[in-house]
Amino acid sequence: MERPLVEESYHLSTSALKHSLARCGSSNGAIIDDQLILTTEHKQLTVNYWLENEARSLAINLCVPGNEPQRVELIPFELSFGTRYFFECPICFRQVSKLYLPPDQQDFKCRLCHRLVYELTTINKNSTFGQQLYRNACFLRFMNAPDRAIRVFYGPNYTKNYLRRMRFYRKLGLEEPGVEKVKENLALIRRQEVHH
Repeated sequence: MERPLVEESYHLSTSALKHSLARCGSSNGAIIDDQLILTTEHKQLTVNYWLENEARSLAINLCVPGNEPQRVELIPFELSFGTRYFFECPICFRQVSKLYLPPDQQDFKCRLCHRLVYELTTINKNSTFGQQLYRNACFLRFMNAPDRAIRVFYGPNYTKNYLRRMRFYRKLGLEEPGVEKVKENLALIRRQEVHH
């Protein structure tokens, strides 16, 4: 039997509930009622939810159309800059930041309880066809990712994030953008350090 894919499942993250959690967490006994729209590559699902904050217990009740409401506990973690919340998986009780709902299921659970796998892990990278398919999948994932500016240097050295991105470019067989300019800047920085 083929295992379901993460990419084909709806997912609910605590970051999508950030504003509702902030409102609900600040007042005891509050009930926040709202709606979320979850999407996969091809489908969309509207989920009604309400948050309950009762006596040091915070929970979310999820209502998918056609299913019974599902109660999921939320676990707060105090950080130096605020509070971060995690879901408690209703099956294995792990603390997770995402819960998944595959298309043929009725309850939100963690990735392990639904036995979900990532699409890239299903490709046999040992065959020639598998290597090409893997490279294409990585390229598509890279091209669809949000383009974030990264810092190139920290002092006179390359940052780890920049080096990781350059390795990824080489792995995909792409020309590294702006490498010559970066090398010139590094040489300039090193020359300035020698003169000082």
